[in-house]
Amino acid sequence: MAFRLLLTRIGFSGPQATAFIGEGIAEPRDLSTYTHSDLKGLFKHLANRAIHPPYMAQHKVQILRHRVEKRIPLGLPIEMVLFTNEVLQTWGEK
Repeated sequence: MAFRLLLTRIGFSGPQATAFIGEGIAEPRDLSTYTHSDLKGLFKHLANRAIHPPYMAQHKVQILRHRVEKRIPLGLPIEMVLFTNEVLQTWGEK
C-alpha cells in the first residue's frame, strides 16, 4: 500500500500504480532487480495494455531504481518517505 502511495505521489494515477505493482514490483527494493532497459520494456508493455503513466513519472521511477540500487550495497534504508518529488528531482539532476 505504501509503494502505491509513493507511485501516486510521483505522478501515477491509482489504476496505473495498481497495474505497475501488478507486474511484480511491490516495493522500491524490487526495482533493484531491473535494469533501465527492463523498466523501459515494462512501460512499453503497460502502454500496449493502454496504461500510460506520465513520462515524468516513468523518469522518476528510473531515478528511484538507480538510487535503490546504490543504497542497498551500502546498507542504507529504503524507506519510502525518503523518496519525495524534491529528492527525486535533485537526484535526477546529478
